[in-house]
Amino acid sequence: MSASRILGKDLNVKVGRDNFDEIRYEYFRDSTVALEAFKGDQIDFRLENSALFWATRYDFPAAKEGRVKLEEFPIRSRGVMQGFVFNTRREKFQDPRVAARLQLCVRFRGGEQAAVLRSV
Repeated sequence: MSASRILGKDLNVKVGRDNFDEIRYEYFRDSTVALEAFKGDQIDFRLENSALFWATRYDFPAAKEGRVKLEEFPIRSRGVMQGFVFNTRREKFQDPRVAARLQLCVRFRGGEQAAVLRSV
């Protein structure tokens, strides 16, 4: 049985769909490299999961010219977060002075992390 028969390529419900000559998946170990590949028109789609990158690194020419569509999807779930988690079982994090200094590094306003995005 041919691959097109198995995938249903010739079915009437598939007309105008899935008509790609090639689908290629590329994996990047480093998110900075992946973003640069996207900026350089080497990949067609990028799903951003870093608030810092989203706020600071999408001001390249293609985005400014509208050739790249930046879209935010509504968050429909609760409990979504991005943050830092420290292993408090380690000796260096058990000192209360260290915890106090770490709290000074990040300010919260209205439940949102403000310091990281403002410092860049």
